[in-house]
Amino acid sequence: MAHKLVGLARQTWLSRDTDTLTGLCEAIVGLPVDPKIQNIGRFYRAHCLTRMGQVGLARDTFERVADTVATEYQPRVILALSFVYDQLGLSQESAAAAFEAALAAKATDDVLTRCQALETLAFIRGAKGDHNGALADLHRLLPVKQWLRPYYPADYYYYLNNLAYEMGAVGRIDEANHIIDIALRSPFATGFPNWQETKDELITKTRRAFTPLIFAIGKWNRFCEHVGASPEEATVPKPAAQTDPSPAERARFAKQAHVIPVPRAFYFHRNFTSSAPPEWNRAALPLVLSGYDISPPARAPPAVRSQI
Repeated sequence: MAHKLVGLARQTWLSRDTDTLTGLCEAIVGLPVDPKIQNIGRFYRAHCLTRMGQVGLARDTFERVADTVATEYQPRVILALSFVYDQLGLSQESAAAAFEAALAAKATDDVLTRCQALETLAFIRGAKGDHNGALADLHRLLPVKQWLRPYYPADYYYYLNNLAYEMGAVGRIDEANHIIDIALRSPFATGFPNWQETKDELITKTRRAFTPLIFAIGKWNRFCEHVGASPEEATVPKPAAQTDPSPAERARFAKQAHVIPVPRAFYFHRNFTSSAPPEWNRAALPLVLSGYDISPPARAPPAVRSQI
């Protein structure tokens, strides 16, 4: 029961339904289970604090529970730290935490968190001004995001927003508009007001001449095929799935997608297993992801099995 509630909490946070998430967190914390599981409820409750602007308090909670959650959930906490560090303007710490989250997620076969961590690194790369590199990194994640889409549809549309933003940053305005329109037509758009901000920003962008890598302008069917949606799906999105892949499914896909990259150019130290204050190595963190390959899974994802 506890793990099912944690799975629901994850789906609820991905869709930014904080009202439902608050109730789930209280239920998890109140269960007569291992405190390491209860702390996951506190972890997701801290996510709600970030939505209310209490980022500093959320950071304190994430750092406190990072050492006291079950091992399989630790990558999520480390990635959450990356998010709050970014919100606090600590880009160096944010990149370091995202990198460590990617490593920890690989060890626990948490493919979603691994992809989210690499997506975060691509975002940081774009924020540093290398939008072409960030876009290339996001493209490498597309096959895995497509595989994960039936399980975590909200995360897929979140990814499309990031893809649209980076496309807009390099002048690929028409493609970016098509992509963000898919995200805005999804049932999750109300939880992400920044998606509409992406759309609004595209109006101010200047188109640049380029050879399209995704689709020729006007080739809507080809574009939809690239992002893993039919033209109908792009207009009428499917409802969100309410399940996580089973451990066996995660392990099988993690083996198939073992080439998901971790950028080896990063160098830092962070100890989440001691009570000492966090210490970050402030050496240069070159945001280098290009040159790594991500291969699509060898087979289609297994059928979704409901946990409800």
